[in-house]
Amino acid sequence: MKKEKVLEIEIKKINDEYSVFYPTKLNIKELEKAGYTVTEFDVLDEVKKPAINFYFNNKNDFTILLNDTSLNVPFIIENIYIEELKRTVDEYNEKYRILKRWRAEEGEIYYSIAGVDVIKIDSENLVELDNRRYELGNYFQKKEEAQKIIDSKEWQDFWAKVRSGEIGND
Repeated sequence: MKKEKVLEIEIKKINDEYSVFYPTKLNIKELEKAGYTVTEFDVLDEVKKPAINFYFNNKNDFTILLNDTSLNVPFIIENIYIEELKRTVDEYNEKYRILKRWRAEEGEIYYSIAGVDVIKIDSENLVELDNRRYELGNYFQKKEEAQKIIDSKEWQDFWAKVRSGEIGND
């Protein structure tokens, strides 16, 4: 599986001393999983929004506050920090990349499991059923991938726990 970056930035030089950078991609959930502190801060009309304190070096020389509204918002930075910023973002992405799951384009086929052992061929129509299968993980690019799940002991154990009431019987 391909891995997807969780933070991407674009940097534009302003002059010999300063540049501007801004996040072009930001995955808040992965930042939170990585242990960055979620805090709240006041914005217009006293609406509270989640934010992340994200430090770009061990000395905490500078901090930027990122949240889901930080995409494409410029931050000024001294040019002497640019290489450190790039290196840190690269290191961060290397450490916290997430697996990018495959999803069929509209009209393409994918496989799903019906019941406990039937592999179905389905067409991606961007409808709720396709979304549910994808979110559940019952969505495969190849028939062999679905067959591995059917053949796995984990799959059988899961359904045995459901039948015995260990799962879903609160």
